[in-house]
Amino acid sequence: MSSRSIRSSAHRHILVWLRHGSSTVSEIATQFGMRMPHASLACRQLREAGLITRDESGGLRNAPLFLSQRGVERLTEDAVSKMMRYADVLSSAKKSMVLHADDANVLLAYTHLPETSLVFVPEPAAVDGSASSGNKGGVWVLAPKRNIRWYHLSDGTPADPPLSRGNTLADFEPSVERVGLVRGEVFEVRGEARLAEAQFFPTGEDEQGPPPSRLQLGEVVVGAVAGTSHAYSPEQGLRCHLHSALNRSLLLQSLGQGALEIGDRHAIKHRSLPYGVLNEWLMLKHPRMNTLRIEELYNGLVAVLDEGTSTSPSVLEREVLMDFGRVSWTNSPLEAGYLDLYGMTGRGASALLRFVVNTISAPFIVDWPFEDVEAELVVRLLAHPLCRSFVSRRGLPPSPGLRRSVLFDGEEMGFISARQGRVSAIEVQLNAPGTSPIRAGTVPFSSPLNALELMNHHSVSATDSFTGEVVEGEGGRVLTEALGLYPLGDEQQANMWEQEHPLAAWIASPVEHRPARWMRLHNRLPEGWTDLLGVDALSLEHLPLAMQGASPAWQRLVLRRIQSTAQVDAGVLVQWRNSVKANVSSAPAYATCLLCALHPESPEEAVVFGEAAEVWFAEPMCEQEVLESVLQERAMNEGVLAELRSRWRLLAEKQPKSSLLHAWSVALRIAQNREPWVPEMQRMLMERLPPAWWAVYAGQWLTTQLSSHTGRTWLQSFTCSWAVQLARPEGEPTRFPGLDALHPGFRLTTESLLGANLLSGEGEHQPLRDLYEMVYAHEQGLPVPLLQTHPFAGWLVRPVHQWPRFGSEVLQVGDPKVGELLFARSFAARNPTVGR
Repeated sequence: MSSRSIRSSAHRHILVWLRHGSSTVSEIATQFGMRMPHASLACRQLREAGLITRDESGGLRNAPLFLSQRGVERLTEDAVSKMMRYADVLSSAKKSMVLHADDANVLLAYTHLPETSLVFVPEPAAVDGSASSGNKGGVWVLAPKRNIRWYHLSDGTPADPPLSRGNTLADFEPSVERVGLVRGEVFEVRGEARLAEAQFFPTGEDEQGPPPSRLQLGEVVVGAVAGTSHAYSPEQGLRCHLHSALNRSLLLQSLGQGALEIGDRHAIKHRSLPYGVLNEWLMLKHPRMNTLRIEELYNGLVAVLDEGTSTSPSVLEREVLMDFGRVSWTNSPLEAGYLDLYGMTGRGASALLRFVVNTISAPFIVDWPFEDVEAELVVRLLAHPLCRSFVSRRGLPPSPGLRRSVLFDGEEMGFISARQGRVSAIEVQLNAPGTSPIRAGTVPFSSPLNALELMNHHSVSATDSFTGEVVEGEGGRVLTEALGLYPLGDEQQANMWEQEHPLAAWIASPVEHRPARWMRLHNRLPEGWTDLLGVDALSLEHLPLAMQGASPAWQRLVLRRIQSTAQVDAGVLVQWRNSVKANVSSAPAYATCLLCALHPESPEEAVVFGEAAEVWFAEPMCEQEVLESVLQERAMNEGVLAELRSRWRLLAEKQPKSSLLHAWSVALRIAQNREPWVPEMQRMLMERLPPAWWAVYAGQWLTTQLSSHTGRTWLQSFTCSWAVQLARPEGEPTRFPGLDALHPGFRLTTESLLGANLLSGEGEHQPLRDLYEMVYAHEQGLPVPLLQTHPFAGWLVRPVHQWPRFGSEVLQVGDPKVGELLFARSFAARNPTVGR
């Protein structure tokens, strides 16, 4: 590579400046304090050299200038030239160095991969003496870590970056072989320090100076600078533009402490508002109406709303309902808490913000969900001394100011980029919600067997009604007394038992006190007792812990809740990820919840999804629910889905052969490769896979088994609702995760089902006998028979337009799965739009 430095400082300033975007000659002159003729001459010289280009489509006057590819290469040549000048020193000293520094440009040379983009360069005197964190003087430099490019010291050619900052072969070599170059800017100067060319500086966080004051301008800490422990407290009146629901949730959880949060992230759909908001709404709706008329309309509207007895709402009342949704109007002022905008229009929300600006007495933040917003209103909000932040998500992003920061989404989930002016950009890792301490303990006994057994009995008079171990002595007495208090409970008695008899306390807890008691006792309860707790009783962040001691049915409900609500309160995702990375004992449960909440096709979530998948495959749980969530129930880019399906199939093949995952991978491989379904394989898959997964192949597999003695013997003891498997609607998509296939509908005949008559009189084959009987009656034109598995199952093999109307009564008799199918298909036939 050519190693020619840029001799003209003006040329270097302009090229470095244009790295961050276009600029006009007048803007360049202002930025660097140059006279216009000098700035124009320098820009013309750079254009003639092909280092910058000019967009003349809008005319020559104020035409924007852009850095060309040749200009980028020229800056690289300049940086490599500086590096080569100090190659011998860098090689032997093995320390990072300032290669160049002026007011507009700082060029750093790293001998190790830095931990952060923000580095502290202490005064030279301090470096010669002690590089402790107590240095009073020094310069904070912001040099984006992602922009570092590595070069060989021997010849200046590009080199691969090191894998990590420490513990690499380079750390043990006698000299440095490669150097990372990056351009940055002076972020903050402490004391009278100045940067000097060829000045060494430390890169470890423990060797850095006191945090920059620019990071601590506000009263609320929202996170830490990426790669450091430096807290980030943004200034009041913070402007944010965040597309990521997760980032908004994390930021608002921090900024909302002790403040009024105005937004829609909780989707409550109902709110209480002061009547004064209506006055702002009327002025916004009728900007040219005189004050007296506004006051007249306002008083009349308040009187009607206050009475709440209007049977025929006026036009104005209907417009209030349209703009504000469901509201309890009150004379109380706005206070700290949460005020929901869900269901309001932009005009109603604007009127609310105008009221806030004029009357609020508590700190507030605004999470604006609409496309448009009045620029003047935003200015007024941000200038308010109690405004902490205005957060938008739609429309054009705001331009960072020279004095005020603007927050944007970062490149990774849970990270934001704080930009100030044209250049500065600090990557901040947002705070995860705090976790409650978990008290250690042991389980003194384990009876009854589990919560499901207790709930099924509902009230118990004797311990022999349970199948768990009977506890004798004092423990048995307490347990018996607790069972007598279930289900109403006694909070005072439960509190007395909590320390020495946690299970008894848990059983005796009233429903309303269970969430708080679970937080204190969950790690002291035997497995299988979480089901006494409602799925909605705990916050999202605690659900993975609760899943570990719950039944499969309760776990399934938890994952359904996570799929529908985790993105609304997405701050818990970062918390779950931290638990996975910390490799806690409950990491598989956290990984399971992450897989059901994240979207692998989303760039900001893909990394975390991969981490969760690695932990989950090491110790799978809820295999059916996870596979269905990831590969079946989401609309996903076909390319991403194909790659994910292939990778997961290979990982699943490595699972134990008796596992659901292994059976799924085998079935998917056979289906994708169009291999034959051998009888032994069919039986294995029918035993291990959920029936809904293989329903599309049920007809083929059943006839194969009925055609052989081995198959019929196996069918004797195999329990299955065959009518439900076979009589699905034609064209119904398969529920097999990752497989694209359609159900053929019912195609079997009495001839193909003759083998069912060869089954002995014992076993679980009644559904097959009923299946033959319903098909025979249909083929012979006989009335629909009443069957043992379900009295109305015979209708399933007949055209649905011939069916009588089946209501919920079919769910109360016979096989519930048959009843569900009858009800669902009957409902869909009567409501074809809903069915589609």
